[in-house]
Amino acid sequence: MPTGRLVVLGEPGSGKTVLVLRLVLDLLGRRRSGDPVPVLVSAASWDPTVSGPYGWLAGQLALSYPSLAGTADPGSVSRRFRMLIDSGLIVPVLDGLDEITLTGPTRIAEIHDGAVRTYEITPEEFGITRAGLDDISGGDSTANAVLIRKVLGGDKSPRRDVVLLNAAAALVVAGRAEHIGDALPVAARSIDSGAAARKLKALVRFTANG
Repeated sequence: MPTGRLVVLGEPGSGKTVLVLRLVLDLLGRRRSGDPVPVLVSAASWDPTVSGPYGWLAGQLALSYPSLAGTADPGSVSRRFRMLIDSGLIVPVLDGLDEITLTGPTRIAEIHDGAVRTYEITPEEFGITRAGLDDISGGDSTANAVLIRKVLGGDKSPRRDVVLLNAAAALVVAGRAEHIGDALPVAARSIDSGAAARKLKALVRFTANG
């Protein structure tokens, strides 16, 4: 990937965390001496209004791997882990990020040039109608598999809308678009052309061959 970023989207229970775990294990299994070390970190504890992403990430690494921190003072520990991140020796894999919702406003934390900007977006800004939680919620893994295939098969519903909105946000994160509004038509074409369904089939084959 040119940007070096991978964003995994899916409804609750669709297997995002399992996929991320498999990714980390696969990267570790293929890792050679001197290669970056993938580290899985839960993003649920990050409050962008309190700390920046790198300071928070350095703190999480220090808590999870105290042996690397040694006996240095907290400031030195944070700088040490920040150096590991900046040098590319650690590849952060973040799990637990929430999706953009259709039930109301979503608070966004956007990182650009090391600065964090927080703001809110609403579905109406992008011409999307609000929906209730029952209209976009999934179920167990079997039910979610059916729902995902229906959405990727072209079914028009609030579930499609929430998938499009989150896919558009992922395109912005990946550097394929400047704004969510610009990325929405791209996300829609991916579904309507069948490209997204083909990617899902390829992912199913990959995980089945584990």
